[in-house]
Amino acid sequence: MKWLKTGQIKFIYYLYISIIIVLMLIKTDGKIKLAETIWGFRGDHFVHSSIFIPYMIIIGSIYSKENNQFVFSKKLPFAILFAAFCESLHIFLPYRTFSIFDFFANCIGLGMGLGLSILVRKLLGERRK
Repeated sequence: MKWLKTGQIKFIYYLYISIIIVLMLIKTDGKIKLAETIWGFRGDHFVHSSIFIPYMIIIGSIYSKENNQFVFSKKLPFAILFAAFCESLHIFLPYRTFSIFDFFANCIGLGMGLGLSILVRKLLGERRK
């Protein structure tokens, strides 16, 4: 995301965080059926993972000039806490259900985003040389 300035990427980050929180609070009234399994996994776990993939990619873009290890070792614990916070919101909402497996799916999405971010940074770094 070199074409965007850091301030623009931070705006995208805060917008993204807001959208995730709204999605976690929204009442679906059973209209969205995600309990079906895909390859042995519940559909909502795919949704949870895919929602959290961009998180680490955006963080990697904000701190793109810094060392990968430094950025991700400092930001990954916060990302995991945010994933736990999002799933913990369901404890207080009578129309939502807390599931530790949803939290694990959130963390898998963070891991996938972390891997993609590191891969893209390495590929772009090699191309620049």
